[in-house]
Amino acid sequence: MDHMWDGFYTGQMRLSRFNAQILTNKAYTMTYTGTPPKNMRYHLRSDVGTKGITIKVPYPNAGAYSVKTKDAAGVMKIIDLLPIDDATKKPRLIDSATATCGVNRFVGIENYLEFFITPGCIILVIPRDAILTSVRMQWTAAEFFAAGGATTFAQRMASVLGIDPSRVKVVSVYEGTVNIVTQILDDPNTQVVKTDNTVTSQETVKSELAALSATLVAVVSKADSTALGAPVLEIQAAVSSNVVTNAVAVTT
Repeated sequence: MDHMWDGFYTGQMRLSRFNAQILTNKAYTMTYTGTPPKNMRYHLRSDVGTKGITIKVPYPNAGAYSVKTKDAAGVMKIIDLLPIDDATKKPRLIDSATATCGVNRFVGIENYLEFFITPGCIILVIPRDAILTSVRMQWTAAEFFAAGGATTFAQRMASVLGIDPSRVKVVSVYEGTVNIVTQILDDPNTQVVKTDNTVTSQETVKSELAALSATLVAVVSKADSTALGAPVLEIQAAVSSNVVTNAVAVTT
């Protein structure tokens, strides 16, 4: 227990731990009685010979999250999201028979994160700064996938923004006219040196994402723009940051 108090609240000097006995080789949904914590650590203690489990964590609103686990050298690394499956129009399902620890997917609109954890593995789930976008285009879903689908769309969006395509993640595609929900992730290597010689990488990430968001809206809002492959009917972009959230919505 944490016996240090800051007024009404505990000082939170100790890491809270919540233990449960569960069966392996199954899938579970992790629900919280309140808002899910921003930072969570998951550890599966089990016989090494058994398989892992799949955990689904619903979130109350849109966001971007990183799943980290240790690589062969023991360094914590971000595990990329699974790509979109053309058939389901959602991120590819986790195959528990072949999945390794940390394999994960985030389903937009429904806003849940799903990941696989194996015995002895430790997974960190932390929020990540990103531009959350929803683009409605004058296309059907069939036309979208026939033109290269999520991979080509991510490359086009990256070209518009002048960034690496690996930073653009399509997390959902749904019909009406086709709507593509994406996360444009921060560049963890982005830093700036201020006039007093201090480095403020977090502030720089926020400002870079805000600039990218403005660029994206400006480019695709042009009446003759087909930079993303087809005319854009509507775009919504929100910069989600641990420092500040700045939302921009534009309809063309």
